[in-house]
Amino acid sequence: MDLRKSELAMKWEDVLSGEEIWRWVFQRKKYERSPFKLPKDSGVYRWLFPVSDSGKPTAYIGEAEVLSDRLTEYLNEGNRQFHGPGNLDASNNGFSEEQCRLALRKIHRHSIARIGAELARKAENQNVRLQILRISEEGSLLGIELSKLLLHDKIGRVFIEHFQVLKTETEGYTMLNRNRSQVSKMLKKKLPGALGAGGKRTLAGQLD
Repeated sequence: MDLRKSELAMKWEDVLSGEEIWRWVFQRKKYERSPFKLPKDSGVYRWLFPVSDSGKPTAYIGEAEVLSDRLTEYLNEGNRQFHGPGNLDASNNGFSEEQCRLALRKIHRHSIARIGAELARKAENQNVRLQILRISEEGSLLGIELSKLLLHDKIGRVFIEHFQVLKTETEGYTMLNRNRSQVSKMLKKKLPGALGAGGKRTLAGQLD
């Protein structure tokens, strides 16, 4: 299979502006109902954060059956941490071990707590971006037909999610995703040409 001949094209689409994200995190009363429009369908999302102490921007990619529900969790957690006393561990640029344990017991997902901390710390400069992935042209990847319908399937979303984690990393971002799965390892092994940068048109070049 020649990946460079694939017509597959996926593009990231901004969902909320930096100002809207900041307003959400800044408001003392968390939003029970979103004042902004968040997509209610299934899909893959991406948080982009400005340059950190490491000198590189950071990113987190995930998938959800109902995007509006998952994204609201992140934003409300950022709101909670921004206004809650003693939640941020500035010396570690993140949660302390004890804070992680408490967060896990309360909300059961480390990713919500971790991204909430990033939002509480970095949303004020209004450079945080929230995006969802759109498949603008259908095509195949490793023999799997990728279409909008695949985003409604859990396995399909995970496949696309992990490919985008690797691709975003090649774009210079430090990924906040932890514990890379077998999916990521398989893609990294199978798609070196698609993920690399070169003079020829690659699949990665079609997924901007």
